[in-house]
Amino acid sequence: MNAFVGRVHELTSLDAECHAPDGPWVFLVEGPAGIGKSRLLGEFARREQDRGATTGLRVVSVPATEFEHSTPLQLVHDILDRISELPDPASTRDDCSDPRELARLLRRRLGTEPTLLVIDDAHWADTASLHVLALLIRHRPDGTRLALAYRERQFPAALGHALRTLGTATFHLPVPPLSIADAAALLPELPSSRRERLLSAAHGNPLYLLLLAELTPAEFDTAVRSGDPASTDCSHLDRTIRAELAQLPDRELLAAAAAAVCGPTADADLLCATAELPLEELSAALDELARRGWLTITGGTVTFRHPLIRTAAYRLGGPGWRAGAHARAARTLRAADAPLLTRARHLEHALRGRDDLAATELIHAAELALPTDPATSARWITAALAAGSGHRTADLGTFDTNGSGDTGSGPHSPGPDRPTDASHNRPDRNRLAANDFDSPNSGAHRRVRDDSGPDNSIPASTDSPAATASRSHENWPSPGDSGPSGFGSADCGPGGVARVRIQHLLGRALLLSGAVEQAREVLEPLAARAGSQQQDSLLLYARCERILGNVDTARSRLATVADRPDLAGNGPVQLELAILELQDNRDVAGAARVRALFGSEAIREPAILAAALTLWSMGQLTELDMAGARANYQAGEREYTRLTDTQLLDSAHAVSALGWMAYFLDDQRTGLAHIERAVRVTRRFGRSFILPELYTVQAYSLAKLGRNEEALTAAEDAAECAELYGYPGILPLAGAIKLRVLHTTSPRAQVLEWWRTVDAMPRPVMRWWRAVVESALNEIAARLGIAAAKPAAAQPDRAHPMQPTEVGAFAQVLLGKGDIETAGRLVTQAEKAAQGLGLSGQLAAAAHARAEYACARADLDRAETAAQAAIEGYAVAEMPIQRAQAQLIAARVAGQRGDFGRATALIATARTEFTRAGTHELLIEATAAQRQLAGRQSVTGALALTEREREVAGLVARGCTNKEIAAQLFLSPRTVEDHLSRILRKLGLSSRAGIAQRLSEVDAKTL
Repeated sequence: MNAFVGRVHELTSLDAECHAPDGPWVFLVEGPAGIGKSRLLGEFARREQDRGATTGLRVVSVPATEFEHSTPLQLVHDILDRISELPDPASTRDDCSDPRELARLLRRRLGTEPTLLVIDDAHWADTASLHVLALLIRHRPDGTRLALAYRERQFPAALGHALRTLGTATFHLPVPPLSIADAAALLPELPSSRRERLLSAAHGNPLYLLLLAELTPAEFDTAVRSGDPASTDCSHLDRTIRAELAQLPDRELLAAAAAAVCGPTADADLLCATAELPLEELSAALDELARRGWLTITGGTVTFRHPLIRTAAYRLGGPGWRAGAHARAARTLRAADAPLLTRARHLEHALRGRDDLAATELIHAAELALPTDPATSARWITAALAAGSGHRTADLGTFDTNGSGDTGSGPHSPGPDRPTDASHNRPDRNRLAANDFDSPNSGAHRRVRDDSGPDNSIPASTDSPAATASRSHENWPSPGDSGPSGFGSADCGPGGVARVRIQHLLGRALLLSGAVEQAREVLEPLAARAGSQQQDSLLLYARCERILGNVDTARSRLATVADRPDLAGNGPVQLELAILELQDNRDVAGAARVRALFGSEAIREPAILAAALTLWSMGQLTELDMAGARANYQAGEREYTRLTDTQLLDSAHAVSALGWMAYFLDDQRTGLAHIERAVRVTRRFGRSFILPELYTVQAYSLAKLGRNEEALTAAEDAAECAELYGYPGILPLAGAIKLRVLHTTSPRAQVLEWWRTVDAMPRPVMRWWRAVVESALNEIAARLGIAAAKPAAAQPDRAHPMQPTEVGAFAQVLLGKGDIETAGRLVTQAEKAAQGLGLSGQLAAAAHARAEYACARADLDRAETAAQAAIEGYAVAEMPIQRAQAQLIAARVAGQRGDFGRATALIATARTEFTRAGTHELLIEATAAQRQLAGRQSVTGALALTEREREVAGLVARGCTNKEIAAQLFLSPRTVEDHLSRILRKLGLSSRAGIAQRLSEVDAKTL
């Protein structure tokens, strides 16, 4: 059971009202399903029971259930059973059915001692029991208190009448949604940004919050944002909701399932046709569902209270029933000439056998959906290809009556244009499925998961999309045949669309939606087939190979068309090659591709221009042409700012390059804004394959800005998406930044465990990424003392924008080991590299290393100058954690000089930053520095006094006033005040009263 969180205020209020003199004696706890009413009431009852020994209050708790709603007096008999009293010989029999007699019996038994009667889920109480409770309210037993929990707007009318008539004092407590702090207490292991997303999607409801927390980011998007429960695989999460929905009366059950099939709609004809109910019955059923809190009807539109409720309601019907319901919805929408996209959502799930017209509509709908929802487009193409081959079959099923999952028994279901027998679609509570939802491969209804998305609940082949695409034309009409789709040859698909074009469309949709392996399978034969689709297919295929880590394959295949003059419009090919070459540290080849890009017509397109400028700047950065790199980065950033969201999609895969350039050039805040925009846009338009790279550069940028918790969230999102979409190179790259963050925020054991995890991962194929991972592993290993790490960045093989930071970090490691000579050489190398770059962050890193080295050499003047340069450089580069670390060095120098006031102020500032960033390990270092300073303060401060300051301090210690000291030393009173101010600062004192004691301590230490 989860900890009791988020209801402290409500629990305190109940306690206070329960024990208040002349307070109310009826407590009403109200809220929607899953909000935590039962948990709150249970905790209230438990506490009162624990206090019973001192308060003398007996607690009797009874839940009402929907199962017993139709059993008269069930609740009352449960209450009597819970009261541990011997039968009252003067009473009537316990099993009598007269409400007045039972009320009198209850009064006698409750009146024997003060009692708190707690009734949970009072909205399920049977009518006869409510009558008895109403009589009990009218004639309250002495010392009795009554607490009732019930669903929002479902307070039993019989009790309400009794309370209003008597004017009974009540305490009404609506249970509010959880706050962000509550969610943190309930799910402490999750990063805050993810908790906030979950809490918002859950509407503050703890039940939904816990269910959604079990989902991966991709599953979360599907479950909450897709709006299509047929494509949502939450079967393992919605058992609780589904089991309760399954207890609905038959009419409400059918209406709920039909509303789930239709989705948010104000179309009464559609709902009636789907549910096969007349309007009068459907309206009554919807009103009852709204009263029970499952859905809302606003402006005539029927909407479920939460997507998880809709998913649970959808799964109440077996696969066959759902297919028939979708077929009826599709026919109704087609007759009403509804938009094709609206019809397609039903056609996808209504197909059971060959249906050329539906397949044609699905292909054209898929083309329309591709720019904004590629995952749905891929599903529709796959469904259309299966329909064109007549591959799918399905049976009608019944409703799931026990909340366990789908059922699948029943006769064959008709197609979307064939009549249905309504009797097959009614809920049958006496017939259970032969195969349970959670045993998907048993029985005749084998369920298949589409490779492009979650389980679509359609009985189908287990073939991959590529196999379906390549095989489907075999059963299409041969040349000379005629049909509703207008097929003309075996190379044509639905609607006369060329099969190659359909396969290309499917490959693109699969890639954009993140199904990279499946996309490659579909695109590989197209990339080798001459024709109008070849170049674009080859580009997409090469992108799949690059993502999957097959860099050489991608490079060689793209090179076959990149330089062919007979192929027009190869700008996107050059762009893809440029990205690939630069990521692989092939700077010369990358620069050549960028030049070719600027020489093509493609550069006229705004999205291509923005990407090309960014890649040009990246090439210049690797060549250390800092002026050119900065100028072209800024130009590219301006172009990206001008792009509309639709234009951004055309070069969204290059936005990560812009983010990296911003990171290297200390403009990470600007880069982060572009990355966050790209994440929003690509998520909105379903371009999932881009997310792993975007989340990774987002993590690095956030970490540089000191936003560690957000950086960890982004790194985890990158890793989850990389695993989901098959992007192996991202896993260690995201793991490396997580390792760096953990090193400053977590205990050594946790850092060591994660280091071993990252070290066990295959290194990225891309040379640049591999270098980043190796650098992090080597540095952290050296700091942990777990491996003989060699500073790779110090090797004279290749300069790069992070070289000063990496070399300086290893210099600090060597200083800690006492190797001052080697550290000095590395510091000089870091400074030389930083001067060549001219970047504030890199200059600060080199100065940081110089300050540490100077401290080790006891060169306080050089250390102070370098530390101050590091502080200022980190401030310009917006690197707050590193700035705070440099402040600790400055504090150490100030302490050695005896300037304890400055040292204390610097440590305090650093501690504030470490606390804000959650860098607990660095906070420990700051605390240690503060203690060392306090130890030195009593001695070295006085030793640092000048001869004149010592004279003034001695006179102050003897009790002389400022005026007397001025006269004795022939100084002005103002000069004496200045001397005294410096003395107090050096001794770490706030008043002259402690000077005598401090000087005596110094004299004793120096004897």
